Amino acid sequence: MASSTRTAQQWEAGAREFWDKAGRTCEVTDSAHKANLIVASNGLAEAVAALLAQAGVAAEVLNARHVAGMPDGTRYLTVRVTHGATSVLLPLIPEDPAVRLYPGDTEGDLGQPDQVHPVTPGPDRWVSADAIAKQLLTKVAGEESS
Repeated sequence: MASSTRTAQQWEAGAREFWDKAGRTCEVTDSAHKANLIVASNGLAEAVAALLAQAGVAAEVLNARHVAGMPDGTRYLTVRVTHGATSVLLPLIPEDPAVRLYPGDTEGDLGQPDQVHPVTPGPDRWVSADAIAKQLLTKVAGEESS
């Protein structure tokens, strides 16, 4: 579960700050860039997990993994979302306009997702934790997105 000491908004603000430090790109140029990218992904993962927890859906931030189709050397934090008998895994890729869902028991690096659902980014291309959480609630918990 997400930490109760920081709010989803605080996690997301930190994610955006580190995404800006990473040059707003997933292309790894050096170790500092790679670290900023992982911290941005972590903040976004924690923000999404916190929002899902507020909605009563179990969400656990897991380790960083490579995602097929993304630049070599990049790793993204993942969130396991469990609601009833449904369990999915979601990598949190900053500015990715899609929620990519994998089976919740997937181990290791991530290949092709089972499901891909579009998410509308903001005018600055950032895809908010709220937009991601709403899409997940619609797909996993069957709630209407508003």
